[in-house]
Amino acid sequence: MSVAPLDTIVHPDFLEVVISGDASERDWVAVQDRSAELADATGKRRIYIDAAGVTNKPESMVLYRIGVRTGRTFRGSARIALLQPDWNTDNFWEVVANNSGAVAKLGAKRHELIQWLLEDS
Repeated sequence: MSVAPLDTIVHPDFLEVVISGDASERDWVAVQDRSAELADATGKRRIYIDAAGVTNKPESMVLYRIGVRTGRTFRGSARIALLQPDWNTDNFWEVVANNSGAVAKLGAKRHELIQWLLEDS
């Protein structure tokens, strides 16, 4: 089942992409593609992904592939904060994304993630 279309919001200082429901690997790729398109179109390099409404946990290999893709897509050119669902207790995506060249943070509190997102690099 696809969660598309994605909700997107262009804030004054950052971009926001919202994903919810039963998200497939293809849906996570769509989040990255939309984030990259918005970043290119607006020149904004701070991206907040709200995944709090995602209802399923991706398999480890899906998290790995999405983490690697995050690094390859953004190559440190953007800061990416991902609000995780309450049921998620690991940071595997964050570790893989950062090890692949991204500047990424995973967390459970919106205000803390946005604060990190807006910090000077």
